[in-house]
Amino acid sequence: MDEETLNSLQDAIIRVRMDIGARISIPMTQQIIIKLLQDANKGHLVGDGPGQLKISRTWTQNFLTSRMKWSYRAVTSCTKYLPKDWKEQQKDFVLQVALLVRHHNLTEVDVYNIDETNMLYNPAGNAKTWNPSGKIDGTDDYHSCEAYDHDSKQMITIVCAITASGERLPLQYIFEGKQYKEKKNKRTNKMERRLDEYGSPIPQFGSCPMECKPPGASFAQTSNHWANADTTLAFFDELIIKHADRRPDTSKPIIVIWDNAKFHCTDEFRGRLKSKYGDKVILCYLPTNTTSKLQPLDVSVNGAFKQAAKKRFFEIAAEKCVEQLNEERGVWDVDSR
Repeated sequence: MDEETLNSLQDAIIRVRMDIGARISIPMTQQIIIKLLQDANKGHLVGDGPGQLKISRTWTQNFLTSRMKWSYRAVTSCTKYLPKDWKEQQKDFVLQVALLVRHHNLTEVDVYNIDETNMLYNPAGNAKTWNPSGKIDGTDDYHSCEAYDHDSKQMITIVCAITASGERLPLQYIFEGKQYKEKKNKRTNKMERRLDEYGSPIPQFGSCPMECKPPGASFAQTSNHWANADTTLAFFDELIIKHADRRPDTSKPIIVIWDNAKFHCTDEFRGRLKSKYGDKVILCYLPTNTTSKLQPLDVSVNGAFKQAAKKRFFEIAAEKCVEQLNEERGVWDVDSR
């Protein structure tokens, strides 16, 4: 197969992966190559006959690894595609923010960026461990072994915020747990949700289950550890507004740049926010499905933050293991938190 044809195949596979977002497997690549050659009237080059090229799994794998220098990686879900005109949307969005900044005579300290990110509080990993080779004692099993707490992954949501001046605000941690405060109705003798002055259920913010509580952090609980309107309003109450009230000129509004998560955009949420803070908060929504490119925290902070948090978790876990070894306690007593 000539170099021009190989280059065309390579470019097509790149477009399938990067523009369409499809998952590239060996069988998928085989069929893409065969189809492209057939469409280019070069199908006669492929086959089992003399002088023909057999697009085997081995050939396809070598094409991906040796020629394209690609590697086989784990896949995370991608529910939406990046719009093809995202660069134009970026320009429009930046212009929108710039006009608001100019109109209200704002500075870097008046512009906030907020983002939620999920993280494993106990990163148990892929349920594998290094272990002595051979049979497991007392069993006929060569492949698996027991490990303490191997499946106790605990997912939490962390809400981050920074200003355009580079100042980092304390974090909000959202754990799975009881979501709302309750009280007993003396007439019915049943537990009912407590309501605030706006008629909304009051979130239940319990104690932080982490050993080391970060200074100034906010803690919330929901039934599934995800952020919602209540936790986000609490984030504004406890962190954003308190921080904004320490600005040199508190008469100015603040701009909040964030994504268009479903509850961010509801009339109910925006109404509750406006009833509390009036025109003090201006919400700027990033263009749909562009957070991977335009969300500052998502692009430059969250990944490094998760890596640092994971490293710190293993440091604490190792310290506890060594401590308990020194105290001659069993490893089954290790508190993974």
